[in-house]
Amino acid sequence: MNLRLPMLCSLILIAAMCGLSLWAWGQLPDGQTIAIHFDLDGTPNGYAGKAGGLLTIPLIAVVITTFMAIVPRLEPRRENLARNTGLYYTAWLGALLLLAVGQLAIVGRALGHEVHALRTLPLLLGLMWVVLGMQLGRSQSTFFVGIRTPWTLSSDAVWRRTHRLGGRLFLMTGAATLLGGFAPDSRVSLVVLIVGTVVTAATTVIASYVYWRREA
Repeated sequence: MNLRLPMLCSLILIAAMCGLSLWAWGQLPDGQTIAIHFDLDGTPNGYAGKAGGLLTIPLIAVVITTFMAIVPRLEPRRENLARNTGLYYTAWLGALLLLAVGQLAIVGRALGHEVHALRTLPLLLGLMWVVLGMQLGRSQSTFFVGIRTPWTLSSDAVWRRTHRLGGRLFLMTGAATLLGGFAPDSRVSLVVLIVGTVVTAATTVIASYVYWRREA
């Protein structure tokens, strides 16, 4: 499995996040608290010190990149994982892109600039859900990627049926989230994303068991 492209993209994103944090470090006075968590209205409800606010997200990005880089060595079904490269790369780079936008929003707000992350992040996730949904139905059974339940991992047929259903549900959730972005209230897309994702997760888990029972 060739990881050169996702690794290169990851390093670029991590370098950009680290560069932003280092630049912001010199702009902010020592002892300043930074808003790192927000409610649905965009009002800060969680704070951290300068180090925590500027360095946490880049460190998380490093951890995710390291983990995703070693997963192919840990995956028992390596051949199947190699067939899921589109799905794998989307999940990997999508997660880092979301972190980068979150970092930009946190730094921007700390420096006095309003960044509408609560509108941007749900739309990015919605787009990510659409891309993932288009690929789930073609995915092969693996232990690290996909809708992994005891029933999908025990049967290739159950895996395929569950992922075809999950792909459609992720696609619909993502599309509805993107449409919600046109609503005057920025919370609409976030609510649609959360509700749709919870319903999708619950439905696919239940469906995988039903498919397995029918096959037994």
